[in-house]
Order: sequence, then C-alpha cells, then structure tokens
Amino acid sequence: MAFSSWRGVVGMINPTMRPGVTEEVCRLLPEGIGLIPLFLNIRRGTADEFETMMPHYEKLVAVLAEQKCDLIHPHGAPQRGLLGRKGEGKIGKAWERKYKVPVMSVAQNHVNALNAVKAKTIVGATYFPPKLNAIFARYF
Repeated sequence: MAFSSWRGVVGMINPTMRPGVTEEVCRLLPEGIGLIPLFLNIRRGTADEFETMMPHYEKLVAVLAEQKCDLIHPHGAPQRGLLGRKGEGKIGKAWERKYKVPVMSVAQNHVNALNAVKAKTIVGATYFPPKLNAIFARYF
C-alpha cells in the first residue's frame, strides 16, 4: 500500500490492547502518512510490570525498523517515566543508533510542548497510585 503512505510511515507501539489511541492518531495524521500500530499487553499497570517492559518495546522497535518506518513512536508514559528523562533519552538515542530510525515518545512530546509554551505549572490527572504519580511528577 505504498500509494497510501506516500509521505511516510509512522510505527506506533501501544502499551495495552485498549482501543482509542490508535484511532486518535489515525484522525490526526495528515493524508499520505501510513501507520503501523503494534501492541504490548500491559494489564496490571503496576511499577513492577512497567519495569520489565523496555525489552518488549525494543523487540517491537526492531520489527518496525525492519518495515522501514520513517518514525517510531512508542506510547506508554508510565514505563518510560520510571526511567526519568535522562534514562529515557539514553534508551531512545541507543535505539535510534541501532535501528537507524528516529524514535519519539509521548512523554518527550509532552515535555517539548510544555517547554514550547513556557509552562511553569501543570496539573496532571491519572488513575495510577500516589507512588507512581510522584515518579511521573518528577519526570515532568
């Protein structure tokens, strides 16, 4: 289907099997951008589960790189937030070097957007427990 993705292809990794995010991304992408969504199967949403997910993400990054995606976009701020911005940045850069494809996360996008508008204070709302929320607050 190269005709439908004449501008490029985005590879997206969703952390859960829940619908919603993929549909929203499809609505936001301009005509000519193809999307290859892949899914992990995070179920519990706990810190110990998140801490084990990065190797699973990397396997899917490799699959998307093999498909010649122009950009790889792993979703899932919690598991990446546990690494902190520096840790997440190191992993993203390592994947970019290894797979020769730009990698951009949701959390990085949030930080870039907040910096662009010079936000000094933000309010976050999640369904996660206070311990995880504190980790996310440190990230931002």
